[in-house]
Amino acid sequence: IKKFTSSGQYISQFGSYGVADGQFNEPEKLTFDSSGNIYVIDYSNHRVQKFDSSFNHLLSFGSYGTNPGQFKYPEGIEVSPNGNIYVADTSNSRIQVFNPLGELVTTFGSQGTEDGYLKGPRGIEIDSSGNIYVVDNMNYRVQKFNSSHEFVLKFGSNGYGDGQFKAMSGIALDSLGNIYVTDKTNHNV
Repeated sequence: IKKFTSSGQYISQFGSYGVADGQFNEPEKLTFDSSGNIYVIDYSNHRVQKFDSSFNHLLSFGSYGTNPGQFKYPEGIEVSPNGNIYVADTSNSRIQVFNPLGELVTTFGSQGTEDGYLKGPRGIEIDSSGNIYVVDNMNYRVQKFNSSHEFVLKFGSNGYGDGQFKAMSGIALDSLGNIYVTDKTNHNV
C-alpha cells in the first residue's frame, strides 16, 4: 500500500507479499473509518486486514471458505456511519457485515437474480443515511438496500447502451448523492 500527498508526492508504503499479518496477496480495495484506521481487502488471502494510521497491523479477519465470516475472493469494502465494516464477498455472492473488532454481525444477499439477491458483488458504497449501494456485477445492475439491509431499488441491465453494464467494479457517491459506476468492458463510468 503506497501513500502520497494530495499533490502526488510519495510519502511511504507498507506491506509485502505473503500470508503473515501485514503481508498481502493481491490487495484489492481499501477504506478508512472515522478514526483513520485503514481496512484493506486482501483478495487472494481471503481476508480483511486493519491498520492504524501509522500502518501498525491491528487485526485480520476472514479465511477461505463459504461459512459465515469466511470469504471467497472479496472485492469491495466500506465502513458505515455506525462503524461497521461491509465486505462484498464476491464469489460467495453476499455482503458480510463486521464490527470494528472483526466480529461477524450479519450477512445479507445470496446468489440469485431476483431483487435483493446477488451474483458476484464487487463494489460497495454507503451514504450518510446508511443506505448501501452494491455493484451486482454478474446481474449487470446496482442494488440499493436500506440500513436494515432491505432491498429498496435496482437499476441497470446487461448491454452496451445508456444505463447498461457489462463488467462493473467500482462505485462512488458524490456530495449531491449522484452514483458513479465504473464499467470496464464498456470503457466508461
